[in-house]
Amino acid sequence: MNHHTQQVKVKSGEQIWVLNLNDCPASRGLMAFLPLSLRLTDLFGVQKYARLPEALTESGICMQKAEIGQVAYWAPGPGIVIFYRQYQLMPDSGFYLLGKIDSGANMLNIGQHNELRMEIS
Repeated sequence: MNHHTQQVKVKSGEQIWVLNLNDCPASRGLMAFLPLSLRLTDLFGVQKYARLPEALTESGICMQKAEIGQVAYWAPGPGIVIFYRQYQLMPDSGFYLLGKIDSGANMLNIGQHNELRMEIS
């Protein structure tokens, strides 16, 4: 079981979410980039993707299914993905779970945003 070790503030426009990062090498690598401003691209009407400045360490098991609010590292990008709708992933798709945005957030709103900023809470 992963224990949440760090909270990250995710801001886009007036909207603010809290991302609870899992304790894994990829999450620790993401923390080293913060603060970070990202340009988002909408993919398939279910996720927002942003390219990272460099690759993170791949760790854990590839995700098979994405839940609303989950944030993943996509190794082939390399990039970060925020899922705002449930999505069935292809086996060995290269998605590694980084954490989850707090359940109180209205994740469907993130579909309207094209930029966000991540910083340590």
